[in-house]
Amino acid sequence: MMRYSLTDEKVEMEVFAKTPIRFRVIGWIVVLLIVLAMAMTMKESALILYLFCLVPIYALVCAFLQSRQKAVFDLVHKKATVPRFLSMKTFEGKEIDRFQKVIAAGKSDYYVMLLKADKHGQGYRIMPRYGGMFGNRNQNVEEFEAKILPVISKIIE
Repeated sequence: MMRYSLTDEKVEMEVFAKTPIRFRVIGWIVVLLIVLAMAMTMKESALILYLFCLVPIYALVCAFLQSRQKAVFDLVHKKATVPRFLSMKTFEGKEIDRFQKVIAAGKSDYYVMLLKADKHGQGYRIMPRYGGMFGNRNQNVEEFEAKILPVISKIIE
């Protein structure tokens, strides 16, 4: 289910509904490497203490990365704020070229925002991707195209 709020002034929507799998995998690999390094150099009692400290820190980092994944379209000031890895980028409406649907084989469809300065680039994702490996059908595409896309297209005009 796609999470969004739609008002006369702005549209807010979660771009990633879950923490991307690569963040979790990389995070757990880093935790494992730190534990292995500590296991070779520390006493067993100190190692257990560090493990109890390390796991909550990892959980806080994941929560931080997940919380910043929200796209905001300000309809009054004609600005779009979209997430990009660990930062947020804000663009004026005149910088935006179009919103394009991306169809990937074996994955679900989603929309990206392309800029006039970088028309053929990767773009900025503005819609969550669902479906995963079991199908390329995104149930939220119809809802996005019917309710949200016409509203956020007003930023470009």
